[in-house]
Amino acid sequence: MNLNYLSAIYASYLEQNHKENALCGNIPEQVTELLLFPLNPIKEILNPYYGTNKIIAQTSFYWRQLEQGTEMRIESWNPKTETIFCCNMKSDQLEIKNIPLTEWMQGVTETFDYVMLNPPFGYSNIEKKKERLENLFLSHALNCLKEGGFCTAFLPNGFLGRQSSDNIQLRKNISLNHHLQSIILLPKSILSTSEIFTSVLYFSKTAPAKKISLYDFRNKKNINSFLKLYRSSEPNWQLEQQELEEHQYCFLPEEYIPSKSFDFEEIPSRKKSLHALWSELQKNQDSRLYEDHYGQTSIFNTAKCVSTRKGQLKKLIQTGYGLLECELLLYCGYIQPTKEMGKSLAHLKTGDLCPTDHKNGKYPCYGAGGIYGSTNTCNIPQSTGIVIGRVGNFCGNVYWTWQPGFLSNNAIWVEPDREKVIPDFLFLLLYSAHFQNKRRGGGQQYITQSMIQNQIFYLPTLSQQADFLAQHQTLLEQIHFYEQELGQLELTE
Repeated sequence: MNLNYLSAIYASYLEQNHKENALCGNIPEQVTELLLFPLNPIKEILNPYYGTNKIIAQTSFYWRQLEQGTEMRIESWNPKTETIFCCNMKSDQLEIKNIPLTEWMQGVTETFDYVMLNPPFGYSNIEKKKERLENLFLSHALNCLKEGGFCTAFLPNGFLGRQSSDNIQLRKNISLNHHLQSIILLPKSILSTSEIFTSVLYFSKTAPAKKISLYDFRNKKNINSFLKLYRSSEPNWQLEQQELEEHQYCFLPEEYIPSKSFDFEEIPSRKKSLHALWSELQKNQDSRLYEDHYGQTSIFNTAKCVSTRKGQLKKLIQTGYGLLECELLLYCGYIQPTKEMGKSLAHLKTGDLCPTDHKNGKYPCYGAGGIYGSTNTCNIPQSTGIVIGRVGNFCGNVYWTWQPGFLSNNAIWVEPDREKVIPDFLFLLLYSAHFQNKRRGGGQQYITQSMIQNQIFYLPTLSQQADFLAQHQTLLEQIHFYEQELGQLELTE
């Protein structure tokens, strides 16, 4: 940017009843460096301890001073509880004003050369509309940009991949009507007050970019300056407009980076180690007698014993399915299965809002990670079925239900097309897809139905599926036995 006249707006949020959740100006110095980079003509940040509002005013003013050679001075200014900070540089005057949140939400009529956006993360109940605050701030920031103006935005990674229509349209607007220069993904630890992934976006109101540079710093640790890292790094990925359109303008790299192909030479050694572990686990669990706090044997009469048994069962189930996954990969390597998309193999539906009563009910409640209580409401009458976790730490996990129950909206029900796939075989295909490695979001991670529907599976014929399951029937029955026992233990808690 090389503007003779510069105006800037800094959008943040510090409403009295949202102080605990608002990031406001209290973002790390490293993030401030990134936000100021397109604006800052000097190599170091000026006085970061006065707050971000102070920095942008000082930096803008200093730039103006360098350009015109004019003596300018700014008085000490501290951030207050007003919501939006704006500064206009006109001649030798600095104009500072704060715009109330309600006025900001209605749209700011004045336009600016530079917008620095640090919105709150979460939902707004303004005018009784539950909307994402970062989306509202970003939408109005786009309206505030002059032609040729530049915006730097600090956002949660959830915005980059959410599949709701308003998120998709907002990302589409940035991609098609602005020059999206860079997306910088930051580590989870960047915020001391929150455990979410965040990112910084650079874009200007000019012709759209043919390729968008994506920098992935999420696994970087002990970095003194992400600005220096950004300036010295090549993009990890470059997204093209056609790709974005095909993937609903998702800005997350997981959507575009192809899954790592298996090295078939490694499968036999993995199978051998899993088989040894399975044998060891089988040997050490058959008595079902465990020591309690006093060193005496008991049959699940303490919470510690139940917890111990559940841990062993989960390890048995995971190891058993790991073995079957190896066998499945080897089997599909020998035959020539057809390619099928997930949407042609099963019908999916998300569960319902959780009932208020989670105790002493007739039916188990199924969430992303399995059973979490019981209720008298039933929305899945089938005795057995396939569930995939949708939201939270267990999203992407696949498990069976063994009795009718209630499916929460944190999980997805999978109804197989039995003319194409046997349910047990579909379960193995879904388990081997490892959707937990394709999670999106920042603090609240999730997967979507479209991710499952668009997944490519290698599908043998029905007779080949039946043949494979018959070959491994004993192992499959053992796993199912442990799954049902685990379900019963989860209901006892």
